[in-house]
Amino acid sequence: MRCVVKVEQLLSNQEYALDGSRRAALSSASPEAAEDALKKHEAFVAGMAAADDRVDALLKEAKVLCEPEVRHHAAERIQEKADKIDKRRNQNKDDAQAVAVLLRVIGVCARLNGLGGFSTVSSSGLRFFRP
Repeated sequence: MRCVVKVEQLLSNQEYALDGSRRAALSSASPEAAEDALKKHEAFVAGMAAADDRVDALLKEAKVLCEPEVRHHAAERIQEKADKIDKRRNQNKDDAQAVAVLLRVIGVCARLNGLGGFSTVSSSGLRFFRP
């Protein structure tokens, strides 16, 4: 049970950090700020990969407890919790990739803006304007 709580806290921390990265990306106005945010995000993603071992270990343990030979008395609840944890982990991975793409696009837009074009990025997409 302690492992489950720790993994859920880990996933919550990842979700919080990803939200912060997304907000930082949308507020990056210069190419330097976007590149700095991208470097920080890449370091965060490396930490996510390192923490993935904990999640894998928990999911393996849950799988063993749910096998017919062992069949823990709370196997259904264990499987439901394991499925939710796996879904959250996969969502965090997808969100991390999306934030990385967003940061790269914002960096390109900021560089274009410095070359005389004006570009903005909003949550609904990109807008490019040429004077």
